[in-house]
Amino acid sequence: MAKELNTTPATVSRGLRNDPRISASMKERVRKLAKERGYKLDPETTRLMAHIRSTRDKRTDSVLALLPDAHKPGELSQDPYTRNVIQGAQKRAEELGFRLETLRLREPGMTQSRLETILYTRAIHGVLIPPQADLPHDIIVSVRGFTD
Repeated sequence: MAKELNTTPATVSRGLRNDPRISASMKERVRKLAKERGYKLDPETTRLMAHIRSTRDKRTDSVLALLPDAHKPGELSQDPYTRNVIQGAQKRAEELGFRLETLRLREPGMTQSRLETILYTRAIHGVLIPPQADLPHDIIVSVRGFTD
């Protein structure tokens, strides 16, 4: 189902469980496809997974987003200065207990709304914008709203 929905198995699982981290539209798409296929949750598997989720250590990631405006992954790292800035940010983030997650602004389907959703649902604590030539205005507005 995940491939057909162009998503991950975890998203499908969350959609079937009505997880609040999944958008209403994705939940609807998951449920519709599951219904078409006659899929039903196995109550024993559901019970076991609920037990596993409730007993494992809770992860408290502190995440910072790196927002490169590159057309291709690795494009910014071709410039030695920018590569050093990004590597320095990565190292310092780790020293301070943060994980640096790259969100490519030119990724297909990345819109202002999508970026805002990602920043919110992943509980991103801050945004790092490396040196780059041209940052879209709507992204700047979105990030300013996130940081205010």
